[in-house]
Amino acid sequence: NNTENSASLNITEQITISAWIKVGTNNAFERIVAKSHTSNAQPFSMYALTRVGGTYHPTELDGQIRMELGQGGTQHIVHTTSIPQEGEWVHIVGTYNGTNMSLYYNGVLETAGQGIWDSDSSSYVTMDGPIDSNNMPFAVGSDGLSGNYFNGSIDDVIIYNRALTQNEISAMYSAGVIQYDNNITYPVEVLPYGEYNVTSYAQDWAGNVNETESRIINLAFPVTLNSPDNNTIVSSPVTFNCLANISTVNVSLWDNLSGSWIIRETKNPINIYSDANNNFSISSQTTSGTV
Repeated sequence: NNTENSASLNITEQITISAWIKVGTNNAFERIVAKSHTSNAQPFSMYALTRVGGTYHPTELDGQIRMELGQGGTQHIVHTTSIPQEGEWVHIVGTYNGTNMSLYYNGVLETAGQGIWDSDSSSYVTMDGPIDSNNMPFAVGSDGLSGNYFNGSIDDVIIYNRALTQNEISAMYSAGVIQYDNNITYPVEVLPYGEYNVTSYAQDWAGNVNETESRIINLAFPVTLNSPDNNTIVSSPVTFNCLANISTVNVSLWDNLSGSWIIRETKNPINIYSDANNNFSISSQTTSGTV
């Protein structure tokens, strides 16, 4: 789809290009969004987000996403390190702040230290100045000139005439991810047990960010010591028994008994540690149930 040329889209100083994409089979170079050059020649586009197919950059791989800017009649490029997988919604944001080009993949900066590649001189360059401009239309899903059609789905395309900050882009991703993956869960195995400070963010179309007050979430320890009772004295042979209520957990049991141990393993692997004061720790990782 093409949008007629507009002064609001002839952005020359700072820019942010944002889009959610779901890729299909890679068909050479695919334009996600583009404001093209007047011909299929350098700099090819005034600004664009493109899915790579066939590389003209020393570190690019097929399927990565690149940001392209035209400056001084030549094409300047940075690219993601991640490669979107078919059928997966991902958030891509490219920014230019007047000197530096940056690309974010699902809210994470992926171009730190990469350098800006000039495809005309085949060298890394420093950018400092305006983006080239023309009266060509702005296109979504193609280059608006010769094709380079995108194979997949594109949603929520936004263009800003300023460079959003990393915090703003992270908030934009967090605000948008629910509509593309509405079954997001974080199993407790992912986080260490303890206390967490949680804040929610909202962002409007102008890029303004607001946040809630902070809330405290406590993740309870998932292991129950069945026997012996905690902090008790046992004068007879003792069997440690505990129950884990999640699928994978590290369990450690301590005592300050001097003497020897006989260990009967019910789950593998198991590790035994002791210190100079005869404090023993028995650690085992279990896939479920009793240790």
